[in-house]
Amino acid sequence: MKKVCLVLAACAVVSAALVGCGSGSSTESQSAVTSDNATASNAVESKTQEETSKVTDNDSENAAEMTLDSYVKKFEDVGQTVKVEERKPYYEMVGAKDGVMFYLGNSPVKIYQYESIEVLEAAKQQYAVISDMPQNGVFILDTNSEIAKEIFNSENK
Repeated sequence: MKKVCLVLAACAVVSAALVGCGSGSSTESQSAVTSDNATASNAVESKTQEETSKVTDNDSENAAEMTLDSYVKKFEDVGQTVKVEERKPYYEMVGAKDGVMFYLGNSPVKIYQYESIEVLEAAKQQYAVISDMPQNGVFILDTNSEIAKEIFNSENK
């Protein structure tokens, strides 16, 4: 008798799960979330444009000449041991054209390079995860290391 009740209860749970997965309300909630995200993006856009003008003015001539290798050398020049990872970070997932990854101690450091400031700003609008990351020209720094942030934001040579 217990086995029969257990089987019936399991069938009821599976049926309820399948019925819940097939409902049309999920598309309605997704469209509501999408419209909320669009509204939030528009509100943040003007603030981001103001910040962009401040960031791009900072070392704009030197930042334009920087490459990913230049940033790695910049870390080495201040005495940090940098072992660049063979594998690249998933830079395409945040709209970047290239990226490099290495470790400072136990902290991963990822630097993403974008085609242009405009592409970078569009990526910030599309990928909220990068909106608060330090920016220098067309480069974004992804790390929790305060030392890496200081080096990244230091004056370019």
